[in-house]
Amino acid sequence: MGVFDRLQTYSANVGVEPAEKPAEDIVAQKFDVTKPAGYFLRVLHNMGYKVVDEFYSLDGRDLTQYEYEALSDEDKARCNKRIDTTEFANMLNTDGDVLALSSAGSGKTTALTFKIMKDIITGEATKPMQIPEGATINVVDSIFVGTFLKSGADELKKNLEYWQRRLGYMVTADRINFGTLHAEFKRALNAMGVATPIAKPEDLRKYLKKAVDRLGISREDGSKLTFDDYNVIEGILAYYRNRLDMERYKHPACDDYGLSKSILDALYLRYQEYKTEAKVMDFEDLQELLYQYLYVTPNPAVQEFIANRYSYIYLDEFQDTSQIQFAILKFYARGRLECNKKKGYGDWLKANNPEEYFEGLETGVETHGKIVCIGDDDQAIYSWRGSDVSIITHKYIANFQPNVVKLSTNYRCPANVLQAVIPSITKNLSRYPKTLRAAKQGGTFGAYEFSSLPDMSMFMLQQIADDMAKNKSVAIICRTNFDGMIPALMLERQNKFAFSISSDAMSLNSPMARAMLEVASLFTERSTPAVKKTLTLLVPYWSRFQVDNLINTLRNDDNVRKRSSIWNLNEDDINYSCPELYPIIKKMKGYMFEPKTGKKIEGGEIVALQYLYGRLATKVYYKDNPYCTKMRAYIYSLIQILEVGDFLTVHDFLNEMSDLGDRLQARIKKDKTPISIVTVHEFKGKERDVTYVWNDSDGVFPTKKTNLDNQKEVEEERRVHYIACTRAKEKNIVMTLKDKHGIFFDELGGTVTDTSKVTGVLSKNIKVSNSISSPEGVSVNEREKAELINKLASAQFDDVIPSL
Repeated sequence: MGVFDRLQTYSANVGVEPAEKPAEDIVAQKFDVTKPAGYFLRVLHNMGYKVVDEFYSLDGRDLTQYEYEALSDEDKARCNKRIDTTEFANMLNTDGDVLALSSAGSGKTTALTFKIMKDIITGEATKPMQIPEGATINVVDSIFVGTFLKSGADELKKNLEYWQRRLGYMVTADRINFGTLHAEFKRALNAMGVATPIAKPEDLRKYLKKAVDRLGISREDGSKLTFDDYNVIEGILAYYRNRLDMERYKHPACDDYGLSKSILDALYLRYQEYKTEAKVMDFEDLQELLYQYLYVTPNPAVQEFIANRYSYIYLDEFQDTSQIQFAILKFYARGRLECNKKKGYGDWLKANNPEEYFEGLETGVETHGKIVCIGDDDQAIYSWRGSDVSIITHKYIANFQPNVVKLSTNYRCPANVLQAVIPSITKNLSRYPKTLRAAKQGGTFGAYEFSSLPDMSMFMLQQIADDMAKNKSVAIICRTNFDGMIPALMLERQNKFAFSISSDAMSLNSPMARAMLEVASLFTERSTPAVKKTLTLLVPYWSRFQVDNLINTLRNDDNVRKRSSIWNLNEDDINYSCPELYPIIKKMKGYMFEPKTGKKIEGGEIVALQYLYGRLATKVYYKDNPYCTKMRAYIYSLIQILEVGDFLTVHDFLNEMSDLGDRLQARIKKDKTPISIVTVHEFKGKERDVTYVWNDSDGVFPTKKTNLDNQKEVEEERRVHYIACTRAKEKNIVMTLKDKHGIFFDELGGTVTDTSKVTGVLSKNIKVSNSISSPEGVSVNEREKAELINKLASAQFDDVIPSL
């Protein structure tokens, strides 16, 4: 068959015969399989992508296959049975503009691929073209396929090409524009002759830092900004630039840096100024430039160019669209707006939903083509970058009046896994109503509570060992990179299985991790800058000059120079030089030395270091800003290693941490490992045989910064939790701390297992005397000390500090 003949089949209603032969005729009961569309659907059906199925209902309620099979013979006899089209077939066959509401594991990307294929095969998404010989052939129309990430766009293109080749159709993937919205906006501007010199990421960070520093922005406590702080502010600015309403000034982290409305505006202008001077742009500039000439200072030529750029638009991950992007998309699909398809709708929209109406969008002219958007409002988790879930649940519908179809069957998670999380996600009031169903029965779900993070770690490691013996793939899903520190350290310390981590933040190589390890220098060095820095952390800002006095005393004390460190300094000298530090040093010395003989207690300095870390977590890094939250995550990780390790000295601890740090560096983004430690955001759209949701506790799910009185914030956090709980193909284990359950953990279905009655409590094997005297003379026996360590390791510092 020649190329022209093959192209012509798109409009001649002649199907290209693929290799697969239909195994049954059930599809023919619903579709004309002699036509290209019907034949294509039958091929998909016989490959396992069901387009027609048997459905059962009882007393007016549709049943899933496993619900039907669980019925008694008597109830089965009462069921109504029918042959009907599946949601998958409805999505492919729905004409006109479409909103496809998917669910986790529903195969939405595959469905979108087949939707594009079908529109081309039937000739709908093609157009006639005359060739030099005078003949007319059909070629692919102007099509844009967009998604949130470049990797997603590349995957869609690859999938389309793969299926077109496999099923014997003309490969047209190269004639379609795939890309992110940012990439498309860049192409459009370039096509209009506008240069778009995108700066390197490191240069953009330099301009932003310069703008932040120029305005004197700092953390709320007045301390200097760190690298991570600048990253947070970068996210705040992206949020500000992607929203069009007054919410742009209300990013949850604004208060951490005193970013008022006027300061945010000034920061944006200053940042723009530095980019302009350097004659460069960032990706947000692309959409701002388009928005400027479409809405703010409308340019009819730009409006017409954008409105006529594509006839067919297919968008994946639509729930992640931002307000400014959606505004631009309305011009891309202007001819499909309801105000141009239905007379009088523009007047109705202006009167009833004025924020969605713009005069330049209403032309009264409907154009051929369609816009198809697919996404899952239950997986909208990027509001912190400016996305708006109401676009998929309300605004798109208000503007385009699309045909709404649903893909509510989860082909990834078995019933026991999915059913456990449904009671939680359905509490979200802003979600589009849909019934979530599992395609397969069985699976394992477990909800476990632990008295400490060490207990949680030990349980998980035991479970993973069993998973590895069964050759299962495993993901440990954490709320943030910093939460992944403990699982990463414990797996590395065990050194049994290959695994990967997401980033530096899960290793010991980040500046924050190094800073916390440096704290231990108090036990190994004398008057070094590291010792001074640690002591400075322990006193109020206005008392830091006292630390200088103490360091000078250390350097001038003959006894110290001859022996070791601050621990040998006369206590009267400590009290005189730095009275703020005196009770802290005295307390730690009580753990390290026998009060009467002054003899060093074996393992005592490890307990003292745990106390020191605990104090830093509750008295220094206690606030809810991003910096303190991350520092606490590192502190908790180090406390856990101290708890489970057999360290007798701080030197032993630091040597092992150095070794662990080097090994963890090699784990970052390592390919093809059976175990992955990941964040929820990173793992969206991915799956493993077995998943462990790590530390589903209060302050983690949801994050401590979440305003529980703010419905939007709580619902977004619930969506994050839902994604974490829907990645497993076989087994999902959710773990929390006893008496610190996260609110979403308590919303899950199923029984919570108290592991203290199953696994026991970890004990630390430190060789110490039967009692350690505190500076106040209070005896701390082995049991009390074990309780202290356990509390420290489980991050229950508020209960610990008063007793130390």
